[in-house]
Amino acid sequence: MSMKKAKMICKLQGITLNIEVTVLCPSCSNKMMKLVIGKNIAHCEYCDKKMTVDDVLEIAECDWRDKHKKYEKLVKYNKGVGY
Repeated sequence: MSMKKAKMICKLQGITLNIEVTVLCPSCSNKMMKLVIGKNIAHCEYCDKKMTVDDVLEIAECDWRDKHKKYEKLVKYNKGVGY
């Protein structure tokens, strides 16, 4: 079933769509953090850390930027791209 169809069924039936995804926990680095998108809840089943999905996204974006900072500089200075 496609996500579009699932969204439409939930909309027609008046149900909140709650998608659950398992990701790496920012606290313990185990892939045990469950994100419940419709409720904005994140809970690690390993270390019991609780936060919002928005908090997890913010931490993941910061971590990604830190890891890729040197590559951004290479692209900027070697390719002539101005930010």
